Parts: sequence; structure tokens; C-alpha cells
Amino acid sequence: MTSHELLKQIKLLLTGVVADEGPSYFVEIVTSLSQIGNEEFQDTFDEFSKRPRFADFLRGLMGRSTQPKKRRDSDELMHDLTSFLASIDLKRYFISLTEYEFIVRDIDLNLQNTEVGTFRDHVGTFAKKMETYIRKESLSTIYEVLEAAEEISRDFRILNNFRQFINNNLGRSSTAVTGEGELSLFLTSKTDYQQLLEKLQSLRVIYEELCSLFGVSSKEIPLEIGKVESGSLWIKVFGESRVISAMISLVESTVHFLHRNFTNEGRIMALPRRIESVTSFLELEQKLKEAGMDTSELKEYIKKSSVLIGRNLTQLLSGEAKVEVNDNVYSLGTELEQVYLAQAHRFLLSDSDDAPDSDDKV
Repeated sequence: MTSHELLKQIKLLLTGVVADEGPSYFVEIVTSLSQIGNEEFQDTFDEFSKRPRFADFLRGLMGRSTQPKKRRDSDELMHDLTSFLASIDLKRYFISLTEYEFIVRDIDLNLQNTEVGTFRDHVGTFAKKMETYIRKESLSTIYEVLEAAEEISRDFRILNNFRQFINNNLGRSSTAVTGEGELSLFLTSKTDYQQLLEKLQSLRVIYEELCSLFGVSSKEIPLEIGKVESGSLWIKVFGESRVISAMISLVESTVHFLHRNFTNEGRIMALPRRIESVTSFLELEQKLKEAGMDTSELKEYIKKSSVLIGRNLTQLLSGEAKVEVNDNVYSLGTELEQVYLAQAHRFLLSDSDDAPDSDDKV
């Protein structure tokens, strides 16, 4: 497993959703219950770390405290808790809980060998405590829900710290600096040593060829590698912003072309090799014009560059049933992936001159 895959799975546990659309309702509920104490009643939660059980502490605080401030704080805490619990949309909660339980069950993390080895148990405990609270609302059931939420919140903090550790220690974790663009490319197929070198070489050729078209010195602004992990290939590179933007667009359109033609034709194809066809497909002249470049004297060079770039895009992306480009996922879907990968093996073993191509335009 690459650190990219590991980070995605940790993010899935922390948010409960695949896309960047905010946390799931279940995660919102757990987080909110914990924040009620952590943000508004920090003194109360500080005491928790000194006690064996949070529920016992709160029960004692509510029942026996004679100090006006503590009594007032505990009254406010219980008011916030009961108000929040009463506001929960139960139908939405149970749907979100079921979805999250599937995530926790299927996640490919060996949680048993980590500090969050009881994470699945904590989720199950919270679900049971919420069911008990829903059936019988009482001081005791509120305590138990809050305690169960705090256990999951603690797991979240451990996972988040683990994610930060990975980001800080496995390659350049910062985003592109001023004037730079960033391309993060994740190819899920298994790559051997030779394929890895060829794909890295293809990226370099594409970048340098685009630099020439954009009037950028690839020596002054080289393609900088921020991260490379093999097996499934994850590479993060930084370079001149306009060039990287063009690379991202070309990679995305190429993946779309290769996947669409496989779906329609049932076989893997290379990008068109005819000069007119590949020039039309890549639309390099249009990309240069959009960047404010005068292309009147570049037309022949654009045609030659299109052929070279097209060949290297095919080398980089052929045989990839699932590709992630800066967190955007392009996939054939589970049913077609195995068929595609089987054909990809034969395609990559064949002579590239004999490989099928297409003059189709996206």
C-alpha cells in the first residue's frame, strides 16, 4: 500500500465520505458531542483525564457539587447536550451510521495492530449507546453517549496525528509555491522497474516539450519531484504553473479518450498517430492561445510536438483502468477493470508500432 492509499483511507475514516463534501452526518454528530465539552467546558474535560471514567465524574459533578460555578457550568453542559441530542435527525443518523459502519468494516487498515485497534468496537459501542438513549432518555444514557463519543473522538485525534506524520515525513508535503503548479498522479496498476522508468521519462518529456512551446526554460524551472512511490505509482511533481496546468488538462483528456474508446470498442487503443489527428486531439495551439501566446510562427513546431507528446501520453497512461489526477478520479468501474488490465498486459508487451490506434477526436 502506498502512503497515498493510506492517506485516503485515513481521510475516509475521519470524514465518512469519499468526495470533498464535508463530513458525514455520523461524524458531525460525534464531533459535535465532543466539541461541546472540549470548547465550551474545557475545565470539565480537563478533569476527565484525571478520572478513570468520564461518566462517573459527570455524575458526581451533577449530583454532589456545591460550588456555584461548577454547578452552573454543569447545568449549561447538560442543557447543551440535551438540546443537541434532541435536534438529531434520527432517520438521517441511522442511514449515515450504516454507511459509516460499512466503511469501518471494509477499510484496508490493519487497525488491530495500532493504537486505534478498538476503533470498530468504539463505533459499535456508540451505536448501542445511542439506541439506548433513544429508547430511554435519562441522565445515565446521556452520560454513556457522551463517553462513547469521546472514545471515537480520541481515535480521530490519533488518526489525524498519524496522517500529519505521514505528510511530514514521506516526501514534500507542501503545496506549490508562487509561480508553481502541482500535478499529483496516482496510477493504480502495478508497475515493474522498467515501466516505472518509462513513465517517469514520459512525464519529463511532456513537461520539457510543453516548456519549449510556452517559451519557458526547463533548466531554469525544472520539473521538481515532490514524491514518488512505486508498486502502484504515485508521483507528485511541481513546475511552471502554465505548463503544469497544460499537463493536467492533457492527462485528463487522454484518460477520458482511452477509457471511452475501450468502452465503445472493447479494446485498448493508443492516441492517434497521424499528425493532423493528434494535433487536433491535443489542441495545443488552442491551449497556447488561451495562455496569451502568439502561435503564428509555431504551427509546424506544434504539429511535431503534438506527435511526441501524444506518444508519451500513451506510454504514461495506457493500461491504466483507474487514474487519479489531483484527487479527481477517472475509472472504468469495477466490472471493466479486470478485462482492461488483462488487455493492457498484452498491449504493453506488443511492439508499439503494431499497437492499435484511433483517429477519433474526443
